[in-house]
Amino acid sequence: MRKNGLLDLGVTACVAAALTLTATPSYAYTDSWSDRGEAAVRHKDPRAGNEGARLRNCPQPRRIELTTDNTYEFSNVQPSGPRAGDTRGSTGYLLKDGVRVGRFGDQGTWLMADKEEETILSQAAWKIDKLGTLMSGHLTIQSATPGPRRWVNVITGGDGCFLGATGTIVVEKESEEAPSDLVTIRLAYPSGPGWRR
Repeated sequence: MRKNGLLDLGVTACVAAALTLTATPSYAYTDSWSDRGEAAVRHKDPRAGNEGARLRNCPQPRRIELTTDNTYEFSNVQPSGPRAGDTRGSTGYLLKDGVRVGRFGDQGTWLMADKEEETILSQAAWKIDKLGTLMSGHLTIQSATPGPRRWVNVITGGDGCFLGATGTIVVEKESEEAPSDLVTIRLAYPSGPGWRR
């Protein structure tokens, strides 16, 4: 794990990279969406035209299983262990069957830490090619003893084909030193006349 003493700059760079960089598209999904089509469909505006039709025809996957390729990680946690206010984060690629299909970035802050347990508040962005971006967050109380980790993120927002989606993103890590994580995204979509696609 590489560590960066310039913590604030590291956090900003990590999240910015996840939101702005896009890997080579690998999914064979329908045409891309647009802001104009998105707004028109949400408000049932007939002027949406072909762009609105593309958004209505977006795939709506209910479960997506991915792994991560963590390309950059940072932390200001000292060897003696985390303290309240310490921060860590990572960014990298999302993989499906070994192929890059998107990017991610996350950051977490310790709210409390002692010799027995830790409380961490985290937020993350998940950008999947040709589908859109999901935002998520979690508050976790975990053992201070190193070992396998499992974090359940609540989806807090989305765009593109994920517009209005809710659900969870479960991240599982075998150990603190593991170079990749297992990511399971479970999604539900809004229904009703105002959200018909």
